[in-house]
Amino acid sequence: MGAVIRLVYAGRIHPSKGLHVAVRALAATRSDVVMTIAGFPEDEVYVKQVHDLIADLGIGSRVGWRGEVGRDEVRSLLGSHDVLIYPSVGPESKWLGVLEGLAAGCVVVSSTPGAPRELLRHGENALLFPPGDDDALAGLLDAFGQDPSLAASLAQGALATAERHTVGEMVDRIDQLVTL
Repeated sequence: MGAVIRLVYAGRIHPSKGLHVAVRALAATRSDVVMTIAGFPEDEVYVKQVHDLIADLGIGSRVGWRGEVGRDEVRSLLGSHDVLIYPSVGPESKWLGVLEGLAAGCVVVSSTPGAPRELLRHGENALLFPPGDDDALAGLLDAFGQDPSLAASLAQGALATAERHTVGEMVDRIDQLVTL
């Protein structure tokens, strides 16, 4: 990981996805942490609240908005960023987004309960924090600057996990459930 830690949030812009948690954590980190936000604005009121929060916290120069992007651009973002931030405050039923991050060698930092926890192991292939806890998230993000080997170790674990769990496996699992 270079001097600037580059976070990416890629997902629906909805309160349940916890983007506000990531924004508050970003404000509490060192100034060399930046974030790119890409996703479908599912809840326009929430999108405005997040924009207002960014302005109120004075971190607009550290946040880039991409809006809705296609799968190819998501993969490109994962490859060009250090950390995939997955701050959902409620359970998720799928782990495709997490798997894509792991396969790109992007460190996953997540609070997401539910299906993603099938793949994520704190300190092995990801860093995990309690849902809604922006202070814990900020501490995890600052840990990258304090321990330069942390990102490399987690990225190795991420790639190993992705090799064991392919997108094809996920499709097969869904197909099995649908045909039951």
